[in-house]
Amino acid sequence: MLGREPSGHGFDVAGTLSGEDVPGMRYVIVCAVFVAAVALLAVVAAMRQPARRPVPCNGRIVIMRAPRGEPLECVCVEGVLSTCFSPGP
Repeated sequence: MLGREPSGHGFDVAGTLSGEDVPGMRYVIVCAVFVAAVALLAVVAAMRQPARRPVPCNGRIVIMRAPRGEPLECVCVEGVLSTCFSPGP
């Protein structure tokens, strides 16, 4: 230990980080910002999902609108939506 120069890693006399540790800290900060941004995007995407309305199965055949707006004919069995298909002959 005696006679060796300090390596420049860790804390200096004032208690601040030395200049050589800054790139490592910069990497950690960039990763933390990236993770926070991805989490924020996931929350925003989840909030933008439209709430799905329950389909009232008050009859045997129910005509409703699909998510893209086209009409669908759906069959209800015992009050539960069973299957849907494009309307037609």
